[in-house]
Amino acid sequence: AERLGPFAAEVEGEVGQARGAGEEGWHRHLQEALHERRARLAEFVVLERGGALSHLECPLRIQFGKEGAFESAARWLPLASRSKLLPAIDLLAVRLALTAIAADGRGRAVNLALASLADGAFAAQLRQLLADSPRGARGLWLEVGEAAALSHFELVRAFAALVRPLGVRFGLEHA
Repeated sequence: AERLGPFAAEVEGEVGQARGAGEEGWHRHLQEALHERRARLAEFVVLERGGALSHLECPLRIQFGKEGAFESAARWLPLASRSKLLPAIDLLAVRLALTAIAADGRGRAVNLALASLADGAFAAQLRQLLADSPRGARGLWLEVGEAAALSHFELVRAFAALVRPLGVRFGLEHA
């Protein structure tokens, strides 16, 4: 509804009802999903010009109810942003990517929110995760939207300086 503009509304039968009562219910569902790690990475193949595998693009999917579907960011990102949960969500996505890289050695790309880059605790926790998994770090691609670089160039540059020495590829999505 937010994407549709002011005074817009969007109603979705059972899915909307399963969320709980308004923003507080969404917040609670997101926190529970994070606490219980009810999330997974989707995997989309990215090929090099010659047809070889470059890496897997891995957007995060979150499961709100234990029996529910894994929802794309379009469903949870706006409230996660308002609830200030994006750094925790991004850390979970990175953990999942590092685990998957350790299991099969294939590179994976994860998108990060600008709010995560600006969060000092996120940066410290991410650095520790990467230091604890050097092989995984070398297979990890982290991306932020190009708008982040335009509006917060120094922050994006400082973040790149933090992760690149650990072997992470860092870049802009859709640049």
